Amino acid sequence: MEFLNSADFWIGLVKIVWINIILSGDNAVVIALAARSLPPRSKSKPSCLARALRWCCALF
Repeated sequence: MEFLNSADFWIGLVKIVWINIILSGDNAVVIALAARSLPPRSKSKPSCLARALRWCCALF
């Protein structure tokens, strides 16, 4: 566990987290742009896929 005392480890970890935050924000923008063109009925009603994902996540 000596690597926890290394500055290189912490700098690398911060870089990974920062890249993850940037890419997550980018995905949110793309999803928002795609959802913008959906009809109002589809925006308010969860899809079958969303329900299935929610159900699967509830199992774990």
